[in-house]
Amino acid sequence: VHINYEQPWVTIVIEDNGSGFDPAKAPAGHGLKNMQRRLQTIGGTCGLDSTPGRGTKVTMRMCLPAKGGLA
Repeated sequence: VHINYEQPWVTIVIEDNGSGFDPAKAPAGHGLKNMQRRLQTIGGTCGLDSTPGRGTKVTMRMCLPAKGGLA
């Protein structure tokens, strides 16, 4: 897990070196779609990079307001 803050952006990367998978062939679920939808709601992004035999990486990026935090 890596967290980087470059005002006003926070980037969170969760990465493993596991077996990975082909996202195009993955069974439909709600986890990644919900993360993408929630981050889009606050102006952020959520990306997935996975390759069979090479692990998986999820990258989330969001802008933090100067005052008041996220709602």
